[in-house]
Amino acid sequence: MSSPAGLLRIGLTRLSGRSAVSVKLGAAGVLADAATGERVRTLAPGESLRLAVDYNTGEVVVRGAGYSVRRQTVSLRGGVLQVEGRRYPDTLLCRVAGAGLQLVNQVDVERYLEGVLPGELPAWFGLEAQKALAVCARSYALVQRGKHGDFDLCDRPHCQMYVGLGPGGARALAAVQATRGLALWSGEELVYAFYSADCGGVSTGLEEVPLTDKPPGTKPYLRVVRDRNPAGKDYCAGSPYHYWRVSLTRQALQNRLNKDPETRIGQLQSVEVRRVDASGRVADVVLRGRVAQRDPSTGASSLIPVEKQTTGWALRRAVGSLRLKSTRMRIEAVGSAGYRFIGSGFGHGLGLCQIGADGRAKAGQSFQQILAVYYPNARVAPLSVASQP
Repeated sequence: MSSPAGLLRIGLTRLSGRSAVSVKLGAAGVLADAATGERVRTLAPGESLRLAVDYNTGEVVVRGAGYSVRRQTVSLRGGVLQVEGRRYPDTLLCRVAGAGLQLVNQVDVERYLEGVLPGELPAWFGLEAQKALAVCARSYALVQRGKHGDFDLCDRPHCQMYVGLGPGGARALAAVQATRGLALWSGEELVYAFYSADCGGVSTGLEEVPLTDKPPGTKPYLRVVRDRNPAGKDYCAGSPYHYWRVSLTRQALQNRLNKDPETRIGQLQSVEVRRVDASGRVADVVLRGRVAQRDPSTGASSLIPVEKQTTGWALRRAVGSLRLKSTRMRIEAVGSAGYRFIGSGFGHGLGLCQIGADGRAKAGQSFQQILAVYYPNARVAPLSVASQP
């Protein structure tokens, strides 16, 4: 269900699933029935509440000082709400889902961004890089409304890291305020403003990234972009992940591949890169191995050769996305001992490069210039009626 204009519903997945949570109000507030809008109780500034599941009735039980309220769904308003030590603005929605409470922060888009930038960028990143990400994050959030069904977006990297309101966000707050209401547009459509930590020196194209939330077809603004300065050095070269290497024994790699149905290969024989995309990322891989097969007539077992074609993404997932930080890599056999993965960058590499944006900001580029590089053929412009659901 779409959020009201200007509001987003953010699933607080890091806090959901519990049988009970504690909430403290930052100002006078209201406890209401979220389904009907009925005002149940006026709450005092600083009041503490305990929200818990009644597993017999499937209700949320709200307990305060000397009272208890039961509802299928509740909403809490009261300034900045402290929920298990985290601070969230505007409204908290709560219902029972699965084995525990489902918590959703209903929040204005701009206040939401104040909790996204500190989760996505270090506080020391240049202000123009922070502004660029603010425009990206605003565009992404609005175009992805309803992504999770029960709520619009979650608070994890699956959508955008949302940490609520906390210390250390002065530059992020300035970036949000300076870009208020600005988004990325392609024609009359909002841009799918994907971004990643470190593109490894070159971004990739939309068709090469199997993200579940990407739009169909191609987009002129999501394509290969070389992230290099006039001196021939990558703007993201300062990243701790810009160059990396990982070595695995044949047995260790085999064990990891066999845990994933898409890469299961039995006794590993070889790994061959079949295709590299235009950005230098591994696109198609051929895995060869041997699997035991039993002869039903004799009962004897033998090893038969198998070959499986898969993707660089599947290989990275099987080995571990924190181990193989991107698919922009080459794979070398180290004799019969194992394999060496030598790569650059961290993440999918689509759209804006966060560390590259910081490099560009420190080189004197404005947020408009930064966005023009990473999203060619897109423009920065104010939100309009067309951006609303």
